[in-house]
Amino acid sequence: MLRRLILACGLACPALAAQAGEVRSGEVVVRYNALPTANLPAESARRYGLVRSQDQGLVIVAVSRASDDGDVAATVSGRASTLIGSPVPVTFRRVEESGSVSWLGTFQVPSPGALRFSLDVTPTGAATQHVEFVQDF
Repeated sequence: MLRRLILACGLACPALAAQAGEVRSGEVVVRYNALPTANLPAESARRYGLVRSQDQGLVIVAVSRASDDGDVAATVSGRASTLIGSPVPVTFRRVEESGSVSWLGTFQVPSPGALRFSLDVTPTGAATQHVEFVQDF
């Protein structure tokens, strides 16, 4: 479900589509997106206990195998900052639904503008994948 949400948010919100991304390393695919929770469908926000707001942000991360899109066990952490370097704390939690595992990171959007994200995704038995991107809010 969350993998579909990553794609749906990119399709439903064209301004966010450019920020939905993926990184591949061997058999491991890391998919990610960041958006204001106000852009989530109401049902999705309710399901995951999120408040829909322009001031609340969400990072969605999914880790899978390239060959069959099956889940890969991993550890996910990350941080965000404003473009001038002020830290924006991100709290991640693991979410499992219908056999799929994803990670949701929530944070306060300090003000309209861009945030820089740095994610570390470590699949079990594989090297850490480091992902960096900038998203406007």
